[in-house]
Amino acid sequence: MFKSRLKKTMVIFYSVFLILVVSIIIMATMYISIDKKASTATKSSPSIINTSVETQKLTVDFSDWNATCDWNLVVLNSQNAIPKNYKLKLKPYKESQIDARISSYLNDMIQDADAQGIKLWVSSGYRSNERQKELFSNKVRKYMGQGYTREESETLADTIVAKPGTSEHNLGLAVDLNGVRDDFCDTKEFAWLNENAANYGFILRYDNHKQKVTGKIYEPWHFRFVGQEHAKKMKEKDLCLEEYVSLLISSQY
Repeated sequence: MFKSRLKKTMVIFYSVFLILVVSIIIMATMYISIDKKASTATKSSPSIINTSVETQKLTVDFSDWNATCDWNLVVLNSQNAIPKNYKLKLKPYKESQIDARISSYLNDMIQDADAQGIKLWVSSGYRSNERQKELFSNKVRKYMGQGYTREESETLADTIVAKPGTSEHNLGLAVDLNGVRDDFCDTKEFAWLNENAANYGFILRYDNHKQKVTGKIYEPWHFRFVGQEHAKKMKEKDLCLEEYVSLLISSQY
């Protein structure tokens, strides 16, 4: 009787022991697998596809156009830099600088907005190449710190901060209004600008639904002077600068 109970006890003991061993082995295997996946994810570079803007290679060469067009219709983007013959005509504006030829239009826009209870102020105007280089390099370093390669970082950075020589701020024709705020598009100030800026010769340069054409993220604060006639036509036809100038070049407008 005693031997029979002892035998049963031993069987139960070994069964429990075997179950514990198997459980430990399974848990260890799962841990190693998870650790390897985590390690691989850490070492691999983030995918450049996971960006906030769907970029495409801009293939339109505006260099010939830029060399001969009116000063207010120069097209700058990642593929088209400031033409060598472009002459800056800067003047102080508040705490910044802008092209002297857009000063009266900008003043009228801000004053008329103020008369309607809309407060607009210039948070950024002209930038030197040195300042643009600093901003671009800072953005590249930020992306590289997140694990992107230098090439990926420069591509990503260029959708947000233009490379030196390709920024409209380098021309003095663009202004950032009321600070760089992603929610600016939800304000009454933006609503007023969206409705009225063209009357003063300004366009929303980087619209949300034109990202594939401009190669830049949505910037509701960034307005560019092109002149009243052109701005009104672009607004009427819902054209960004690249599209509008392309039509001018092909004599379709």
